[in-house]
Order: sequence, then C-alpha cells, then structure tokens
Amino acid sequence: MISRCEAAAFHQALGLDRARYWDEVADQLDAAAGVTAIQYIDAQRLRADLAGDLLAVFDTFDVLAMPTAPVVAPLATDFARHLLLLSRNAIPWSLVGFPAVSLPCGRPGGLPVGLQLVARPWREDLLVAVGTALEPLLR
Repeated sequence: MISRCEAAAFHQALGLDRARYWDEVADQLDAAAGVTAIQYIDAQRLRADLAGDLLAVFDTFDVLAMPTAPVVAPLATDFARHLLLLSRNAIPWSLVGFPAVSLPCGRPGGLPVGLQLVARPWREDLLVAVGTALEPLLR
C-alpha cells in the first residue's frame, strides 16, 4: 500500500502518458487511488513497527544472506505472472529502507539465481565488503 501510494504520487507529478505503462504498473497505480489517508497512516505505523523488529535481528547478525527471489528467473515473456513472487524477498527491506544488494550466484537450468545480502541502515560498507569477498566464489 505504501509503495503504491508513493509511486502514484511520483508518477502523477511526472505527468507521463499512462497509456504507455505496462498493465501491471497501471493497475498498481490505480489501486493506490482507493487508499484512504487513515489506511496510509496505519500502514506507516506498521512499517515503523516492522523496521524495529527487523533492526533487532542485527543485534545478533551483521549481514543476512537469503535468496533474492524464491524461484529462478522466469522467461522474460512470462515475467508479469511472476512479478510479485520475484520481488517478495526484496520488498520488506525496501519498505523499511535497509540496504540490500543482490549478487548473481549461478544459472541452474540456464536461468539466473541471485543471493541477496542485507545489513542494518547505514552499513552499506558491510554489504560491499561481504559482496566483494563472495563474488569470486559465486561465479
């Protein structure tokens, strides 16, 4: 809800021709029009709570490693059907503003797979260090 509302405000300010958007993008921007201010504020509160919960994980770990997506990449012609699934593991970190990076780590069946690394806010240096160390091992 938050990202759709923020995206809708951004796109509205650009004044772009919505007829040129992919259907999936236009649908998400249209959905934002139905969000009330109360719903948006409540979602912001949930985001703050989630950020606090996720931040606590970094009391134990410096960097988290997980799949970038829970599936291998689909064919480009079939991406729309998998759009939410492909972004599912990245959405929480984007929502709360934590730094994350995805590294390519193989091509099972010829399709790419990614390893996502996440750190606490303002620790991009850790992501760069860990990513730099892992990259040669993941080829």
